[in-house]
Amino acid sequence: MAATVNQCSLQAPQARQQAYEPVVMPARRVAASLGAAVLVASAVVMPAIAADLVLGEEIFSNNCAVCHAGGLNNIAGEEKHTLKKDALLKYNLFSVDAIVNQVNQGKDAMPPFNGVLSEEEIAAVASFVYDQASGDKW
Repeated sequence: MAATVNQCSLQAPQARQQAYEPVVMPARRVAASLGAAVLVASAVVMPAIAADLVLGEEIFSNNCAVCHAGGLNNIAGEEKHTLKKDALLKYNLFSVDAIVNQVNQGKDAMPPFNGVLSEEEIAAVASFVYDQASGDKW
């Protein structure tokens, strides 16, 4: 039996070495796998983003367009505070997070919408505003 134990102990390190050998995949196969993963991920994310923009546009039309139609600011004395990209950049508001914060807290003549709109609605309208500004769609 001692010989059997020794044979097993000699074979175990060899088996472990084989288990750690790297698996080399052809570059095309790796690229195809990554490409497929990106397509699957984008197929899941893109409809959600599109839905957020549709909801965001609806929220904007019902709550924001009174003062910000066309990305402008219709409040006297506040005309410089538009929703256009250059203004958002100037006032450090050119990100979805910054716009969410602005919508939540309000500022100057703009009332806070925290508690008026849901978190989902605020995120959607912020995404819509950012999309409009970043694409120069106003």
